[in-house]
Amino acid sequence: MAQRRRHIIPRLARKMSGQVRRVSLLTRALHELRLALNRLVRELFGFVAMLICLWHLLNDYLTRLVHALF
Repeated sequence: MAQRRRHIIPRLARKMSGQVRRVSLLTRALHELRLALNRLVRELFGFVAMLICLWHLLNDYLTRLVHALF
C-alpha cells in the first residue's frame, strides 16, 4: 500500500498543479476582460455624450436657419 501511495501522490500533485495553473490563467483573463469592458463602457459614454452635444448644436443651427429663411 505504501508503494502505491508513493506513485499516486506525485501524479495527483502534477494534476493539481496543472489545474491551479489553468485557474490562474482563467482568473488573469477574466481580470483583463473586466478592464477592457470598463474601458469600452467609458468610451461608449464619451461617444454618446458627443452625439448628444452634436445633436443639440445641429438642432440649434438648423432652427436658426429655418427661422432666418422664413
